[in-house]
Amino acid sequence: MHDRPIVDYRSSLATPEETAKMTEVHQGLLSRGIFCAPTLAGTLSTPMDEADVNAFVSAFAESLGVG
Repeated sequence: MHDRPIVDYRSSLATPEETAKMTEVHQGLLSRGIFCAPTLAGTLSTPMDEADVNAFVSAFAESLGVG
């Protein structure tokens, strides 16, 4: 969620602002019926169809405030 170069461990850590945005997106996904970890890690499943993927993409975009 950033465009700065990652050159070491410390530069890979999220800033407080990035952590807040990740929490906002996580809560937005949960409120739209999409479960993922607070780190926004999730998985796709073989039984998922195109409608499921589209639902995830829409929920993610809405949670980011772009949908």
